[in-house]
Amino acid sequence: MSRLPARILLAGFLGLGGCGGEDAGGRSPACAAALAAAPDGAWGRIESRDGARWLVRRDGTRARVPASSRRVVSTLPSLTELVAHLAGTQALVGVTPHCNFPPEVAPLPKVSVLPMDVEGLRALKPDLVLCDADFHAQSLELLERHRIPALMFESRSLAHLLTTVAVLGEVLEGEGVAARADELRARLEAAVREAGRGAPQPPPRVLMVDQTEPLNVLGPGSLLDDMLRACGCVNVACDLGRPSAPFSEEALLMRAPDWILTTWEPLPERLRARWPRVPAVARGQVVLASSDDLQRAGPRTPEALARLAAVVSGRLPPEKLAETR
Repeated sequence: MSRLPARILLAGFLGLGGCGGEDAGGRSPACAAALAAAPDGAWGRIESRDGARWLVRRDGTRARVPASSRRVVSTLPSLTELVAHLAGTQALVGVTPHCNFPPEVAPLPKVSVLPMDVEGLRALKPDLVLCDADFHAQSLELLERHRIPALMFESRSLAHLLTTVAVLGEVLEGEGVAARADELRARLEAAVREAGRGAPQPPPRVLMVDQTEPLNVLGPGSLLDDMLRACGCVNVACDLGRPSAPFSEEALLMRAPDWILTTWEPLPERLRARWPRVPAVARGQVVLASSDDLQRAGPRTPEALARLAAVVSGRLPPEKLAETR
């Protein structure tokens, strides 16, 4: 997803306040001593029943899959990339203003999704609207009330992405969609295996900074956190208790990360000067990780994961992480 809406959405969705990092008083959490468990990725599956197809989510709720999915509106940049990759941009009749890849989506009609522009959606006459389970959960009832077919997807982990690709491979129409879905899943699975195979020892300790002033960091529950886990890294804010929250400078100094990844803006020079003994600063391992292919769960994720693994293992210089493919 694009950075600005993601950051605004995340803050609003989580209702930031309180902090696992600050509660810890700077002590290194027990969860930072070993790799954390990956998020559950079995969020849904397609079932055929009563002559129709249904998307059945892990909580038991189900949504009917429309008989035709040739006019699709995507409400998230990552979903736009996936639809374009699997079914071509001709399958898309509308996207959000933040969708910028592939370039062919630029001329498509733009629809506001926060709040959900129901009238704008109806004017596009979509067969299907693709939404995000976290950011658009409150919009599902509204869409159903207006009889706009919609499906919710999850994208917080590599396992989620595998499931999403499999589901879209069955939902989207067009020649070769299923084959492209299988190919993307194979590339992603190969990238995960390769990233783990080259994992450095001991596991690098990483802090993901989402905002520098005041200091805000990412805990478990994001795609980038899961990608780092696949690379054999440990998130030193693993005890945060939420995907994003404030973090004290004392905690940063005490937890001494080997790497600092900034997901929104470069780390200011004055902060680098204030933290000279933090291993990440001393070794020049403070890296901007804001590129779209690192932030979006989509067809570019396998290559982004390979680049991340190569950087943290020392096979690529740190500045290469900021290069979008």
